Amino acid sequence: MGLLDEAEIEAKIERLNSILRKILSGLTPYEVFTGKRVALIG
Repeated sequence: MGLLDEAEIEAKIERLNSILRKILSGLTPYEVFTGKRVALIG
């Protein structure tokens, strides 16, 4: 495993924060943090 650059780290953070969570009643961490619903585009 190599080192990650800043862009790769940011992409991974974005990916993790956009996953729906059962414990958050089906919301994403981003939605809970901002209080805004986001449209999911698959």
